[in-house]
Amino acid sequence: GQRQGQKQKQIPCGNDNQEKQRQGQRQGQKQKQIPCGNDNQEKQKQRQRQGQEYGNQGGCRGEKQTRGRGGEEMQNAKDSFYVALRTRLQAINPQRTILLRSAVRPGILVEEAEAAFAQAASGSGFPLVATDVFVLRWLGLAVDMDQAVPLVAAECEVIYSTLGTQSFGGLDRGRAMTEMDLELMEMLTPFQTAKFNYASTPPQQMLTQVFWDEPVYTPMVVQRERLTRSARVMVYSYQETGE
Repeated sequence: GQRQGQKQKQIPCGNDNQEKQRQGQRQGQKQKQIPCGNDNQEKQKQRQRQGQEYGNQGGCRGEKQTRGRGGEEMQNAKDSFYVALRTRLQAINPQRTILLRSAVRPGILVEEAEAAFAQAASGSGFPLVATDVFVLRWLGLAVDMDQAVPLVAAECEVIYSTLGTQSFGGLDRGRAMTEMDLELMEMLTPFQTAKFNYASTPPQQMLTQVFWDEPVYTPMVVQRERLTRSARVMVYSYQETGE
């Protein structure tokens, strides 16, 4: 009789089977609720399509970008940077001008847009630019393609030199150099400006801005009576459609 009672305890009843069935159904429902990898991939594709549609509407994002020829990717940014500094210099020191091709202009030039300057014989690396004038020299160029919109960076070297004034016999050239140091910092502040396409008439404002880092000043170079210094600035610009 005891052995028969033990066997009866081991036989599952109908209620136990029904409970196990309910647990199995709940586990199956939970498994159905867990998203699979294909669902995540589909959501990523939807976000990419939304980003492409936003780029087509806004004009500065999109899957396809038209690349410029040669170094034209940065040309609008270079022009905008130069015009911004020239405008600020006119407001900071209107007396700093240069007579160039029979025209009085603000005392700031772009080396690649003017006749070649003579190189210094001392091997300092600085060209013999006109004194008391800022000269922009464009150096390296880099493009970051790991973004939705390509980011282009160009290094600009601003070179300036002075002999002092004739009224003081050049003995004030140190003060003149300090004055140009301060003017350059004021010209670069704030560190951004609107980007324009100056190839069109009138110039057309674009959708993004040009921005840059703080300048890095180099040690002053003495060439007899001439004092020369340069400051390097990294200038950035997002490449818009058509650039």
